[in-house]
Amino acid sequence: MLTETGTLLRSDVEGTMAALALRYGGPFYRSFAELTRVVDLPAARVVVDVAAGNGALLSRVLHDWDDERCHTILTTTTARCRPVRVSS
Repeated sequence: MLTETGTLLRSDVEGTMAALALRYGGPFYRSFAELTRVVDLPAARVVVDVAAGNGALLSRVLHDWDDERCHTILTTTTARCRPVRVSS
């Protein structure tokens, strides 16, 4: 028996999210796992989570550090953030 949320993973129901779950659970997610191996993040001055702005990239970046280091990174990042004005 599936919960209401679990039912969304079935491919034979209306409003299914099965394909999306496979995409995020497959190569897309693995690409984030490789991020710290292929990018020298400590040397980076700016890291931007452009995609959907949901923090997925940031969560992968912070994943390998302990809470104290993550707090330092987020505090420093927040202090350096400046509002961006988007003109229409």
